[in-house]
Amino acid sequence: NTTGCNKVISWLFRNNKYTRFIVLTKSRTGSNFLVNSLQSHPNIKVFGELFRGGVDDAVKTSILNSVEDYFQDHIFNRYGREIKAVGFKIFYKHPVYDHTGKVWQCLLSMEDLKVIHLRRENILKALVSMKIAKKTDIWKESNESKDIISKRIELTVDECRDYFNQTRKWEEGANEKFAGNSMLELTYEELTSDYQEKMRSIQEFLGVEPIELQPKTAKQNPETLSELIVNYEELKRYFSGTEWEVFFQPDAQ
Repeated sequence: NTTGCNKVISWLFRNNKYTRFIVLTKSRTGSNFLVNSLQSHPNIKVFGELFRGGVDDAVKTSILNSVEDYFQDHIFNRYGREIKAVGFKIFYKHPVYDHTGKVWQCLLSMEDLKVIHLRRENILKALVSMKIAKKTDIWKESNESKDIISKRIELTVDECRDYFNQTRKWEEGANEKFAGNSMLELTYEELTSDYQEKMRSIQEFLGVEPIELQPKTAKQNPETLSELIVNYEELKRYFSGTEWEVFFQPDAQ
């Protein structure tokens, strides 16, 4: 069977010698912005949230049966020789349907796995972004009308404190977990303020030839926090003198 032989030969000559990486983060940190940028590089293959909730039951079963096989068959497979880096995005709390830790164990066993740890310096802005997305049901930049009145939200002290503490716990835990891996720490604020330079650093970290990439998404909520949060002044007073007061300072707006 000539066709079958050609397929085998083609597979054998495909490449599995590339940088393996993950974008480790949480929601509302600019991860779509980063992943979309990386996807535009011809030498990078990057997937989105493979371990989110809502995936097909067959995929869940495949992952839970053998994480190693899933990675090998669906992610870190053989690609054309032009591919120099392959990775995907994963949140701290993923997979939401697996409490065995198999996925994390498998990732930690990959000695050559590189980690891009993406955070957001102003955790309050991440919380506000998440609350607005839930309210408007708009999770990515779009042309839909989003006037400031429809976006304004109210936050309680408790939900702010809990969100701040949980996020910090996740961030520190991620750094400890992957302390033995090659890691590039990056913040949303750095990425948006110096896009081309940060993207160059990321490309070099992944071992691909740096090229100038163009961002494909824009900020969803360019308004200030005081404009978006109904009870902003109340929260600012409460967190004054705490480690979280920096989120309410003028330059954090």
